[in-house]
Amino acid sequence: MVLMFSGQGAQKPGMGKEVYESSVHAKAIFDAAGEDIKNMCFNGTQEDLNQTINTQPCLWTVEIAEYEAFINSDEGKSATIDAVCGFSLGEYAALYAAGVVSFEDGLKIIRRRAELMQKYQRGGMVAILGVDKNKIYDIIEDVKAKCDDGMVLIPVNFNCPGQVVVAGDDIAIDKLCDELTLQGTKFSRLAVSGAFHSPIMQPVVAQMLELFDTIEFKTPKVSIYSNKTAREYPSDMAEFKKILAEQAASAVLWEDTLNNLFDKGYTEFKEIGVGKTLMSFLKRTMKAKDN
Repeated sequence: MVLMFSGQGAQKPGMGKEVYESSVHAKAIFDAAGEDIKNMCFNGTQEDLNQTINTQPCLWTVEIAEYEAFINSDEGKSATIDAVCGFSLGEYAALYAAGVVSFEDGLKIIRRRAELMQKYQRGGMVAILGVDKNKIYDIIEDVKAKCDDGMVLIPVNFNCPGQVVVAGDDIAIDKLCDELTLQGTKFSRLAVSGAFHSPIMQPVVAQMLELFDTIEFKTPKVSIYSNKTAREYPSDMAEFKKILAEQAASAVLWEDTLNNLFDKGYTEFKEIGVGKTLMSFLKRTMKAKDN
């Protein structure tokens, strides 16, 4: 079985409360996270939860709680976990599931990651639907020609066939949305507060790597697949940390990750976290591969 951990954008008020009330293992995670996170998850507004500084620690806690509830359930105890992966923020939950970091160290990392991404955040993200990847590059080049030099506009999330997310400065994103509207192309602006996984986040990378050097990273118990490379993380821990730190400013190659997992022969997948977005990406990627 492959476990997939959901990413930022899935947050919603009241998340985690059900598993908190139904699983002693999940409750222990929320209690360890602290009252601020617990209160934000259970009682925070959508606006509050959409702030990066809140989103990331809350989603991390919910995902680890959901994982602990699952792994200690009858289904989880009988399951064989062969590999793990996570979408953006979810990649850190995958590290926990693989035994690489403790909950306490993971939360320390996520709090710092959230602080840095909020500090440097600007711009936004938009999902473009039903358009070939090559055409999206053409559209972006046309839009960038209408923007000031140095303005960022770049594909950053390759989710599944027919869905690519573009990140960039607000003006560039606005112009992109105008162009997509003119073309009659479906799109959706994401509930995030910055242009994540784009060059705008480059200042985060060095500071995350500096933090990683103070954290104990253990050898993974199962295979972990990287957002940046779409392949298994290397065994060399220095390279492992480098790739993980670069994730903040690199594209999420989710469709390629799924195809590489399919090629390895994996057929059983389970999503851990809020919502079922990754299962939707999985079904669409699998369908395209079968065709």
